[in-house]
Amino acid sequence: MFKRWVVLAALAALASLAADAQNRPAAPATPRIYIFDNGSIKGLDPALFRFKREELKEVDFTNISYLIVHPRGTLMFDSGAIADAHFKADGAPVSEGIMSATKPLLP
Repeated sequence: MFKRWVVLAALAALASLAADAQNRPAAPATPRIYIFDNGSIKGLDPALFRFKREELKEVDFTNISYLIVHPRGTLMFDSGAIADAHFKADGAPVSEGIMSATKPLLP
């Protein structure tokens, strides 16, 4: 019986710690938008979008993410094509197929 109480007390302590770890910051009073530069997309065939190359002035794309912070919630739209873990310590740009980026999202 004593062992059961010890286990229940330990579980209650862990639950209270987990609840504290999930406290959210106060909601902002006004909506905010943050725009992140995730690099570029080069060499993508415009025919994928039913265009001919000569119909377009520029065929390369920028890769952008948006973080929208609103009083009713937060939304991250597109998180980038190249993971931060793929960047080396020397700070060199990274390319993966048609995607390239000059810096990670996190500092």
